[in-house]
Amino acid sequence: MSKCIIHVGMHKTGTSSIQQSLDGYNDNTFYYAGLGSSPNHSLPIYSLFSPSPETHHLHRQSARNSSELKNYIQAARADLKRSIVASEGKTMIVSGEGIALLRENELIKLKNHLHAHFEQI
Repeated sequence: MSKCIIHVGMHKTGTSSIQQSLDGYNDNTFYYAGLGSSPNHSLPIYSLFSPSPETHHLHRQSARNSSELKNYIQAARADLKRSIVASEGKTMIVSGEGIALLRENELIKLKNHLHAHFEQI
């Protein structure tokens, strides 16, 4: 049974350490998703499932213009698709404390997207 675990850690609880430890992890059972250059999946997931990704503080800090934001989102979408394919038959792990910034309807959109590929979320 293919599964996807979404780890939404609280800030200052060791989430970064967990993400760094799992970064690149891939065995017969588990696959840690590769979503961009950081093991923290907060920004890619938020960018893909929020209706206003430009409001995320990391996009604002980076001063991404609309074209750069569009390119970031396209890359995040490709990374998620690639990770889903790479995790075939395994449990894919996604981790990001910033995923908690998504509203309920956005989390449902994330869940529905993942349910198209995984039997259990």
